[in-house]
Amino acid sequence: MSKSTNVEGGLKCPICKSKKIYKVINWKEYVINNCSNCRLIFSSPQPEDDVLSEFYQGFLYNMLGKNEINGQVKKKKKELMMMFDFKHEIQDQNFLDFGGGTGSAYKAACELGLNVYYHDLDEEAEKYVKTLYGLKDGFVVKSLNETNVRFNYIFSDNVMEHVKDPVGYVVEMKNVLCDGGEILIKTPHGGNTEFFFNPLITVKGYFNRALKYNSLQDSIKSYLFRFWHCDPPRHLFSFSKTNLKLVALNAGFDESEIEISYYRVPLFKYSLAEIFINFRERHSFKSMIFRILLLPILPIELFSKVIQFVLLKMNVLSPGGIILRLRKTDNP
Repeated sequence: MSKSTNVEGGLKCPICKSKKIYKVINWKEYVINNCSNCRLIFSSPQPEDDVLSEFYQGFLYNMLGKNEINGQVKKKKKELMMMFDFKHEIQDQNFLDFGGGTGSAYKAACELGLNVYYHDLDEEAEKYVKTLYGLKDGFVVKSLNETNVRFNYIFSDNVMEHVKDPVGYVVEMKNVLCDGGEILIKTPHGGNTEFFFNPLITVKGYFNRALKYNSLQDSIKSYLFRFWHCDPPRHLFSFSKTNLKLVALNAGFDESEIEISYYRVPLFKYSLAEIFINFRERHSFKSMIFRILLLPILPIELFSKVIQFVLLKMNVLSPGGIILRLRKTDNP
């Protein structure tokens, strides 16, 4: 990797402000960089607002087939109950699904008895949630800076890596959080080693695309460096424990209010086996041919998944996801 500089004399890390910035790889009209101080991976330049607005219209994150919807909502209910530790009375408390996509978490929180509000930049996703789950206009939050609602819980699932100003993003949530309230932010774990076992993501999604804009040698180096989860204009950042903590501190949280943990991506998520089972044109001739071609590869993938499972149990691999939990201390 080579040092990356701009015409002003050098890039600064958006989080720790260090000038120890190194170029990882070219990506379309962007450069993906690494801060050697806090290990943040980030894009430069940042995409223009109109580029992002156009990119996310019709994005419909995590859109499911009809047969998958109920199962996903049940999984989300279990996830929310576990992550927020809902052991006390939560009826009628305010919950915000911030960057809610196609609404699985919104529906799950509704079924738990919370007053659930929804926010997403994708207008098509908002319409989808209104149609599928009955979201009302009064529970749509267009801007956190303009709402009068205060929230007991805010859930942001794989959104932080998409925003241009991570610190400002956390500040906005902090400003609408009740005293004693809790923010839970999930984001991919930058540079994790678990994703070496997900070649459909790392090889197809990152290495092959990197080859379009870089030499083979640079693409291999960047792959081994593990720059995945940063692919502008979609993902603008890739976070780790050090820089996530700095984001929270810069947003005004005390160390005692910050907790960082990890989560693992489901073992067969983004796998050939998942594609084999869920291929949507199940009864077509195309589906039959596709499945026949996949069959010889599935035993190899299964063997790799056994290795992955063992290495995860031994804590040899670092998990694919990271969680930032922020609790706003009650005012005296």
